Amino acid sequence: MTFKLRNRKAYICMAMLMAVLLSNVILHTTSFAQPVQQGIVLGSLVDFLVVIPLIIYFFIIRKKHSLTYMAPIILASYLTATFIIPEEQLSSLQFLKLIIFSIEGLFLIMAAYFVSKKVPLMRKAWNNAKTLEPFFNLRILNTLADVFGEKKAIRMIASELSVFHYSLFSWKKGTALGSNTYTYHQKSSYIALNIMLIHAVVLESVGFHFWLHSINEVLSWILLGLNAYAVLFFLADIRAVLSCPIRLEDDKIIFQIGIMKTLKIRYSDIKEIQQFKEEEVPKDKRNKSFNAVLGGFIPEPPQYEIILNKSVYASYPFGLRSKVDYVHVTVDESQSFYGSLQEKVSNQNR
Repeated sequence: MTFKLRNRKAYICMAMLMAVLLSNVILHTTSFAQPVQQGIVLGSLVDFLVVIPLIIYFFIIRKKHSLTYMAPIILASYLTATFIIPEEQLSSLQFLKLIIFSIEGLFLIMAAYFVSKKVPLMRKAWNNAKTLEPFFNLRILNTLADVFGEKKAIRMIASELSVFHYSLFSWKKGTALGSNTYTYHQKSSYIALNIMLIHAVVLESVGFHFWLHSINEVLSWILLGLNAYAVLFFLADIRAVLSCPIRLEDDKIIFQIGIMKTLKIRYSDIKEIQQFKEEEVPKDKRNKSFNAVLGGFIPEPPQYEIILNKSVYASYPFGLRSKVDYVHVTVDESQSFYGSLQEKVSNQNR
């Protein structure tokens, strides 16, 4: 019942947003209401700066997220308005642009001041996390959660910081391999696939940017920024795959599969480890499974299936999480991995 109610609220929210957007598109891009009066322009700005943010607040943010989410939502809504309302109609309302960006700037200054006051606590939490967690994304998540609390926004920030760390600042660091670490990329074409995708994004960005720049300068720069982020994301994923092997700790196993997904499982939560004998993961298990198998040009079935005693949370990009009951995994040294994991699970359950 709760699931159906949430779906209904989402549909109502989308319908209301589409109604507001489409009505303004019709007003400003067709001859229906031409010439557009100044009052209509003001009404459209009220739609984008008040109505749309309120719809998002009541259907999405209220009782679930902090009001600080409203600042980027209002800014995004205003930028959307600039794409729909012709520039000549907005030219007489430049003071609104100044007010909006002044408020956003004040918000950023306040946020920076708030974070600066937490720096000593963050430094202490970071030093503690370095002794507990082997990988950067787990360390930064623990640090931020200790200081600011475990929230979806914190998980999202940690995810984005991990992208920039692995893509820009981790290339000089080697891979910490040991007796209880297992790589999972050497027999996969995943790295080559990501490199090919980077080349495709770069080539597409250059050509498409110059073409779009002649049509809409602002949109061309936005899309160029998104493509630049995509390149950083692919680079971060490559680097995380190379530097973050699967780790068998004393009491748990840690999966960090590139930048895309992370999972920690205590050995006491593992019910069974078995060889995977099917051609693909059954559909009824896919939504409940953590896929620790790198993709490639040719999809291959996992080597092993780990069945859990209870559901555990897996982490994904942008702060997303979901519960999983199974883990499907492929590693480079499969027999050694299987034997070591079986031994640790048996010792834990004695």
